[in-house]
Amino acid sequence: MVRKKYVPFTEEQNKPKKRKGHVVSEETRKKMSLAKKGKKLGPFSDEWRLHMSQGKMGKKRKKFTEEHIKHLSECKRAMLWWNNGTINKRSRECPGEGWFRGQLRGLK
Repeated sequence: MVRKKYVPFTEEQNKPKKRKGHVVSEETRKKMSLAKKGKKLGPFSDEWRLHMSQGKMGKKRKKFTEEHIKHLSECKRAMLWWNNGTINKRSRECPGEGWFRGQLRGLK
């Protein structure tokens, strides 16, 4: 597969789309899903990686506020580890019969 040369979007392409918010039927959604299945990405060329790198340069991630960090911490603290002898899971409540509190070491 030959990749096309990278071309940045034009002003016309960056304008809001007229179909934004358009509801797609279930049949169309299934067709779109099937069209994407089985397509794999990579290995990526050096040129492709360079363009991805340049696109991310200079963009900074927003910092979380102290309040948000505290909220995330409290949500995680409420989650407990459960295992069924082979699988580890985190959940607020027991996932079902045959699950026991605790985490099996060496598994994810």
